[in-house]
Amino acid sequence: MSLKNLIENEFETLTKSDTLIKGLSLMDEYYIDVLPVLDKGKYLGLISNTDIVAFEKIHSPIFKHTNALEKVSIQYNATIFDAVKTFQKNRHSILPVVNKQNTYLGYITASSFLDCFIELLGIDSIGGILEVEMLKKDFSMSKIIHILESNDALLISSFMSSTSDLNKINITLKLN
Repeated sequence: MSLKNLIENEFETLTKSDTLIKGLSLMDEYYIDVLPVLDKGKYLGLISNTDIVAFEKIHSPIFKHTNALEKVSIQYNATIFDAVKTFQKNRHSILPVVNKQNTYLGYITASSFLDCFIELLGIDSIGGILEVEMLKKDFSMSKIIHILESNDALLISSFMSSTSDLNKINITLKLN
Protein backbone atom coordinates (compact mmCIF):
# COMPACT_ATOMS: atom_id res chain seq x y z
CA MET A 1 0.00 0.00 0.00
CA SER A 2 1.20 3.47 -0.84
CA LEU A 3 1.19 6.29 1.68
CA LYS A 4 0.63 8.75 -1.17
CA ASN A 5 -3.14 8.28 -0.91
CA LEU A 6 -3.11 9.40 2.73
CA ILE A 7 -1.34 12.74 2.24
CA GLU A 8 -3.44 15.71 3.35
CA ASN A 9 -2.98 19.49 3.18
CA GLU A 10 -5.93 20.74 5.21
CA PHE A 11 -4.16 23.14 7.53
CA GLU A 12 -1.77 26.03 7.24
CA THR A 13 1.92 25.39 7.84
CA LEU A 14 4.36 27.78 9.48
CA THR A 15 7.25 29.60 7.90
CA LYS A 16 10.41 30.45 9.74
CA SER A 17 9.34 34.13 9.79
CA ASP A 18 6.05 33.35 11.59
CA THR A 19 5.84 33.99 15.32
CA LEU A 20 5.63 31.34 18.00
CA ILE A 21 2.25 32.68 19.11
CA LYS A 22 0.88 32.11 15.58
CA GLY A 23 2.02 28.50 15.86
CA LEU A 24 0.17 28.04 19.14
CA SER A 25 -2.93 29.66 17.68
CA LEU A 26 -2.93 27.36 14.63
CA MET A 27 -2.33 24.26 16.76
CA ASP A 28 -5.29 25.23 18.90
CA GLU A 29 -7.44 25.87 15.82
CA TYR A 30 -6.59 22.50 14.21
CA TYR A 31 -6.46 20.46 17.46
CA ILE A 32 -2.93 19.21 16.80
CA ASP A 33 0.22 19.14 18.92
CA VAL A 34 2.80 20.01 16.24
CA LEU A 35 3.07 22.02 13.03
CA PRO A 36 5.52 21.75 10.13
CA VAL A 37 7.84 24.70 9.59
CA LEU A 38 8.84 25.48 6.00
CA ASP A 39 11.29 27.74 4.24
CA LYS A 40 10.32 28.36 0.59
CA GLY A 41 8.59 24.97 0.41
CA LYS A 42 11.46 23.07 2.00
CA TYR A 43 10.68 21.22 5.20
CA LEU A 44 12.70 22.42 8.22
CA GLY A 45 11.06 20.36 10.98
CA LEU A 46 8.20 20.22 13.45
CA ILE A 47 7.57 22.65 16.23
CA SER A 48 5.47 21.43 19.16
CA ASN A 49 3.17 23.31 21.48
CA THR A 50 5.27 22.23 24.48
CA ASP A 51 8.41 23.63 22.84
CA ILE A 52 6.68 26.96 22.14
CA VAL A 53 5.42 27.27 25.71
CA ALA A 54 8.96 26.58 26.99
CA PHE A 55 10.42 29.49 25.01
CA GLU A 56 10.52 32.75 26.94
CA LYS A 57 9.56 35.14 24.15
CA ILE A 58 6.38 33.79 22.61
CA HIS A 59 6.13 36.69 20.14
CA SER A 60 9.57 36.00 18.63
CA PRO A 61 9.89 34.56 15.10
CA ILE A 62 10.43 30.85 14.64
CA PHE A 63 13.77 31.33 12.85
CA LYS A 64 15.30 32.15 16.23
CA HIS A 65 14.39 28.63 17.36
CA THR A 66 15.10 26.48 14.28
CA ASN A 67 17.66 24.44 16.25
CA ALA A 68 14.77 23.22 18.45
CA LEU A 69 12.73 21.87 15.52
CA GLU A 70 12.22 18.11 15.47
CA LYS A 71 13.47 16.60 12.22
CA VAL A 72 10.58 14.13 12.00
CA SER A 73 9.25 13.27 8.55
CA ILE A 74 8.72 10.39 6.19
CA GLN A 75 9.51 10.02 2.50
CA TYR A 76 6.48 9.95 0.20
CA ASN A 77 7.51 6.51 -1.12
CA ALA A 78 8.02 4.93 2.32
CA THR A 79 6.24 1.75 3.29
CA ILE A 80 3.35 1.44 5.71
CA PHE A 81 5.76 -0.27 8.13
CA ASP A 82 8.03 2.79 8.07
CA ALA A 83 5.03 4.96 8.93
CA VAL A 84 4.02 2.71 11.84
CA LYS A 85 7.53 2.86 13.23
CA THR A 86 7.79 6.64 12.84
CA PHE A 87 4.37 7.31 14.38
CA GLN A 88 5.18 5.02 17.31
CA LYS A 89 8.60 6.54 17.89
CA ASN A 90 7.45 10.18 17.81
CA ARG A 91 3.84 9.96 19.02
CA HIS A 92 2.67 13.12 17.24
CA SER A 93 -0.78 13.68 15.77
CA ILE A 94 0.68 14.25 12.30
CA LEU A 95 3.59 12.96 10.26
CA PRO A 96 5.02 15.32 7.61
CA VAL A 97 5.65 13.82 4.17
CA VAL A 98 8.58 15.00 2.04
CA ASN A 99 10.20 14.02 -1.24
CA LYS A 100 13.88 13.27 -1.86
CA GLN A 101 14.63 17.00 -2.19
CA ASN A 102 13.03 17.60 1.24
CA THR A 103 10.13 19.49 -0.33
CA TYR A 104 7.09 19.39 1.92
CA LEU A 105 4.22 17.50 0.27
CA GLY A 106 1.74 17.42 3.14
CA TYR A 107 1.12 15.27 6.16
CA ILE A 108 -0.54 12.07 7.31
CA THR A 109 -2.69 12.19 10.43
CA ALA A 110 -2.42 9.44 13.00
CA SER A 111 -6.18 9.00 12.79
CA SER A 112 -6.35 8.56 9.00
CA PHE A 113 -3.31 6.29 9.13
CA LEU A 114 -4.93 4.07 11.75
CA ASP A 115 -8.14 3.89 9.67
CA CYS A 116 -6.12 2.85 6.63
CA PHE A 117 -4.11 0.32 8.62
CA ILE A 118 -7.32 -1.26 9.98
CA GLU A 119 -8.74 -1.51 6.47
CA LEU A 120 -5.49 -2.86 5.01
CA LEU A 121 -5.27 -5.62 7.61
CA GLY A 122 -8.92 -6.54 7.30
CA ILE A 123 -9.43 -6.00 11.01
CA ASP A 124 -12.96 -4.66 10.59
CA SER A 125 -14.03 -7.32 8.07
CA ILE A 126 -16.32 -10.16 9.06
CA GLY A 127 -14.52 -13.33 10.00
CA GLY A 128 -12.61 -15.09 12.69
CA ILE A 129 -9.17 -14.93 14.19
CA LEU A 130 -7.03 -18.01 14.71
CA GLU A 131 -3.88 -17.87 16.84
CA VAL A 132 -1.34 -20.66 16.61
CA GLU A 133 1.96 -21.20 18.38
CA MET A 134 4.33 -23.47 16.51
CA LEU A 135 7.95 -24.42 16.20
CA LYS A 136 9.85 -22.21 13.77
CA LYS A 137 11.14 -25.27 11.95
CA ASP A 138 7.57 -26.41 11.27
CA PHE A 139 6.35 -23.08 9.91
CA SER A 140 5.28 -23.04 6.28
CA MET A 141 2.86 -20.40 5.04
CA SER A 142 2.10 -22.46 1.95
CA LYS A 143 1.03 -25.41 4.14
CA ILE A 144 -1.15 -23.10 6.25
CA ILE A 145 -2.78 -21.65 3.13
CA HIS A 146 -3.34 -25.14 1.73
CA ILE A 147 -5.09 -26.28 4.94
CA LEU A 148 -7.25 -23.14 4.98
CA GLU A 149 -8.24 -23.41 1.33
CA SER A 150 -9.00 -27.13 1.59
CA ASN A 151 -11.47 -26.17 4.34
CA ASP A 152 -13.08 -23.39 2.25
CA ALA A 153 -11.49 -20.63 4.34
CA LEU A 154 -9.81 -17.56 2.94
CA LEU A 155 -6.85 -15.83 4.58
CA ILE A 156 -7.49 -12.09 4.89
CA SER A 157 -4.31 -11.18 6.78
CA SER A 158 -1.63 -12.75 8.95
CA PHE A 159 0.95 -11.75 11.52
CA MET A 160 3.97 -13.45 12.99
CA SER A 161 5.52 -12.61 16.32
CA SER A 162 8.24 -14.11 18.46
CA THR A 163 7.72 -15.87 21.76
CA SER A 164 9.80 -16.20 24.90
CA ASP A 165 10.85 -19.60 23.52
CA LEU A 166 13.32 -18.75 20.74
CA ASN A 167 12.37 -21.96 18.89
CA LYS A 168 8.70 -20.98 18.56
CA ILE A 169 6.64 -18.31 16.83
CA ASN A 170 3.07 -17.09 17.15
CA ILE A 171 0.98 -16.94 14.01
CA THR A 172 -2.22 -14.87 14.01
CA LEU A 173 -4.55 -15.47 11.09
CA LYS A 174 -7.57 -13.37 10.11
CA LEU A 175 -9.98 -15.59 8.19
CA ASN A 176 -13.21 -14.94 6.28
